[in-house]
Amino acid sequence: MMKALFSFFVIFLFLLGFGQQKKSSYEKKLELYQENYKALMAESKSMDLKQLEKIILKNIDSKKLRKDNLVFVIDDLDVKIFPFEIDAYQYVPSISTNPYFNQATLWTENSVKYLVNRMKKNLIPYRSGYQSDFIIDSIQLKNLDNKIFARELSNQKIGKYIQQKEGKIFEKEFLYFPYNDKESLELKSMDNVNINFDTINLLFRNLKGKIVSFKIIYNDDKKNAVTKTYQYQNKTWVEIPTTQEHEF
Repeated sequence: MMKALFSFFVIFLFLLGFGQQKKSSYEKKLELYQENYKALMAESKSMDLKQLEKIILKNIDSKKLRKDNLVFVIDDLDVKIFPFEIDAYQYVPSISTNPYFNQATLWTENSVKYLVNRMKKNLIPYRSGYQSDFIIDSIQLKNLDNKIFARELSNQKIGKYIQQKEGKIFEKEFLYFPYNDKESLELKSMDNVNINFDTINLLFRNLKGKIVSFKIIYNDDKKNAVTKTYQYQNKTWVEIPTTQEHEF
């Protein structure tokens, strides 16, 4: 009898311990993602994001973009890069870092046309991520979850990208927002040097406390990228010091 009770007690403790085992690293990350995502989205409901869009566009320094054409890079919002030791089914989305204000939010037809007129340049979207390339149809933007922008983009002019590398010439078409409709646009690159166009990439972080931090990378020069931080205070966006917490 005592032996049976002892065995039952051992099994009970084992089951109790199993039921209260520590959460896995994946479970913790997933919970943190869900909490962060919900908190940020709740805060965003009281913000004027259109006001922020204009501020960011005005922060783009035209003096660092001297060429006649400007390629703007649109990164995947949810970059899926799996180390070999991590199961793809245990992936935690990265979009929780910028759920309400991101590249898909910024790059709309209105914002692009604003820059076309302000900078007097042709603007060309470039998709960066798993399948990096210039845009030739709206399907290439579907993973950005911005269907309106994708539909508007499909009505733009068609240009030609000419790349000369190691003595060979490669050509491909792309869609772009024109500043001057008189002639079709040709972008030229020679041995990885952009001849007649600059590039710009804007990255975003959304943080608790109604804070948005953004980084502007000119011509892929990450060392000299500019990071700025704004906080929504009393129905207006105010620039605040960029601390280590806000950095990328």
